[in-house]
Amino acid sequence: MRRIFFTVIFILFASPFPEKSYAQDNFKTVVVFFSLDVNLPAYHNFMDGFTGHYSETPVYPYNIIYEYIDINRYPHENDIESVINQYKEKYKSVNVDLLITFGPGTFSLLKKYGFDAKNNSTIVNIDIESNILSTTGDPLFDNENALHISIKTDYGKTLKTAFELFPEYREVYIISGSSPADRYFAELTKMACESFRDSHNFNFIQGKTLDSTLVSIREIPLTSIVFLTSFIEDVNGIPYSTSMVSRITSEQCDAPLFSLSDDFVEGKTIGGYVYSFIELGRQIERIVEELLKGRPLNKITVDENSFNKHMYDWQMLKKWDLLDSKVIPADSEFFNKDVNLLLEYRWYFLGAVLFLLTQTILILYLIRMNKKQKGVAKQRIENELLFRELAREDRLSRMSELTASLSHELNQPLTAILYNAQAGKRFTDAGKLDDKQAIEIFNNIIEDDKRAGSLISSVRSLMKLEERKKERVNLNNLILETENLFHSESVAKHIQISLKLQEHPVFVYGDKIQLQQVILNLLFNAANSMEMNSSGNKKIEILQQLDGGDVTVSICDSGSGFEDSLKETLFNSFVTSRAKGLGIGLAVSKTIIESHHGVIWAENLPEGGAEFSFKLPLFDDKKR
Repeated sequence: MRRIFFTVIFILFASPFPEKSYAQDNFKTVVVFFSLDVNLPAYHNFMDGFTGHYSETPVYPYNIIYEYIDINRYPHENDIESVINQYKEKYKSVNVDLLITFGPGTFSLLKKYGFDAKNNSTIVNIDIESNILSTTGDPLFDNENALHISIKTDYGKTLKTAFELFPEYREVYIISGSSPADRYFAELTKMACESFRDSHNFNFIQGKTLDSTLVSIREIPLTSIVFLTSFIEDVNGIPYSTSMVSRITSEQCDAPLFSLSDDFVEGKTIGGYVYSFIELGRQIERIVEELLKGRPLNKITVDENSFNKHMYDWQMLKKWDLLDSKVIPADSEFFNKDVNLLLEYRWYFLGAVLFLLTQTILILYLIRMNKKQKGVAKQRIENELLFRELAREDRLSRMSELTASLSHELNQPLTAILYNAQAGKRFTDAGKLDDKQAIEIFNNIIEDDKRAGSLISSVRSLMKLEERKKERVNLNNLILETENLFHSESVAKHIQISLKLQEHPVFVYGDKIQLQQVILNLLFNAANSMEMNSSGNKKIEILQQLDGGDVTVSICDSGSGFEDSLKETLFNSFVTSRAKGLGIGLAVSKTIIESHHGVIWAENLPEGGAEFSFKLPLFDDKKR
């Protein structure tokens, strides 16, 4: 029955065995054995320091397994042996890379009952000083694979710190339980008290049940100092938690309560200069990483005195008005500290405020820029509409000048159509119209009609306001159509027009009507510049030249040219030398040419007259 009992117990408290996936070459196995039960606060603090630091800065991949022998649960040595035998069975096929034993007496028990895993493992033993040697007096560590870390307490400084915090209090009460560990810590405290016998009176409350202990605690005077060493079990062997007893003591006792270690600082005790199991865990984590990376044990350095630290419960210091005490060092650690969020996280708040301020400024800037862009876009649209309106006004102005000539030009084809129709009717009435004559009459009517329709279409196109889509334009045909439109004006003013165009078609990409308007503007300007010339000295020459991927169109006249002072402003708006001119023709022409990715310029000719030219890129279907 006993074997079955221990088997069940083992299943209940044994830690889960690592899966095979963890036992890879790049993972190490670290096993930590604790002698007492899992609820011991010192163990929890140790694990917080150990695994807490490991989780923040993982340097080497390893699995951590925690095991508990729980020696206080088993009154007979045979029971403890059965528990260790269960662990021997569990780890018989496991490669334990590092074994950590945490006392009291853990390593002694594992060695005594033949826990084999330790023989092939690097060992780190943590134990109180009295357990450095075994019960036989033989050294526990007789090989190079073992490192011992003693739990060295400085209870003299612990007492001194408490006495300095309460210099007027002379009565001292020391409370402890009845377990071997309780008695051990109580003895250490008594030894430390010898140095203060002349200044303080010491009273020891130990070897009692918890109820009796609480009765004695209630009788402690207010102006006393109370120390709780440890309380693992009472005189009847009933187990307790020291942290639980410290809380109860704090509730039953009005005097200031101090602890000896950080495992119950937060149990309503003030704290003081205590042994820190959290710091011990941090140091063990460092040692584990160095060992697993191959550092020899004899190269590992451990300052055992560094585990004693000033640690305090902030709320208890506040209760006893000790927050400003000069006895408490500035580098002390505090628990349950009041947090002033504004002060504690002031840099975060300042960063957030600066971030929000920056974002606000940026948003306002973007809103302003957006508003400005909308204004610019609106202004651009208005300018474009204004330009189109001015361009139309310019065309209408030119059309008004062409009106008389166009009426005469249209009268010719219309009269010819009438004459051809009347001739056909007469031949028909006389019965003399044969097929050949009929075809000739009809062809004449069609040609004259097309000529009249072409003139009307050109006029209608020039009078439109809207801009058409750009397309491939035959520049040769465009020049001929524009010259034909200007023909009546040239005849009326006795102007001779000569053309020098390329023999093959020349194509550009653009708006046909806009380009026709530019050519027409230049023709009218040339005609106007020759108003004072004699009839035989009015000549306009239209030239077309190819230059690489560009084509240049020049319109030369034999007029008076323009003043040199106007050369820089000639293409500006409202600049004109004519009394009745609007001064927008050349400005509109420049805008049109530049929108077609071209350039326009003017030069005076040495022999007299002026030459206005514009250059456009040739049509390239691959770039469209």
